[in-house]
Amino acid sequence: MAFETVAASSDVDEVPFIRTRSPRGPHPEGQVLMATYQPRPRSELPERFALQVRDDAMAPLARSGDLIWVSSVLEPEPGHCVVIGTDFGGELRQFEPRKDAPPMFCALNPEYEHVDATAERVWVTGVVIAVVPAAAQEVSHG
Repeated sequence: MAFETVAASSDVDEVPFIRTRSPRGPHPEGQVLMATYQPRPRSELPERFALQVRDDAMAPLARSGDLIWVSSVLEPEPGHCVVIGTDFGGELRQFEPRKDAPPMFCALNPEYEHVDATAERVWVTGVVIAVVPAAAQEVSHG
């Protein structure tokens, strides 16, 4: 899936930012994606929201420090980059359905593991629709 690349982080202002974990103290928006390692149900999330990428599992499409826009209403199609939940936390992976088995969620970076829905409980929280590269964020705040 080709993402929309957003020019600068200022373009994200209209999209609610959701932290991946609860910070110490209240979060201004009052929303977190992960509550004690369990992602909120899609029905509790805004239709579009932003997350900061925390690792390089999906490099070169999305790298640590990039912001991603996520849709909680789109259904994933083969090859889409998705935010998934597992019993161990949230991850960013590529959705790969299989004919006779639950889907595989693949890391593009070979240094990271794939997530196999036959081996652990996995659910899709949202589909990535845009990326704000970390470099664009630094320029807009400079």
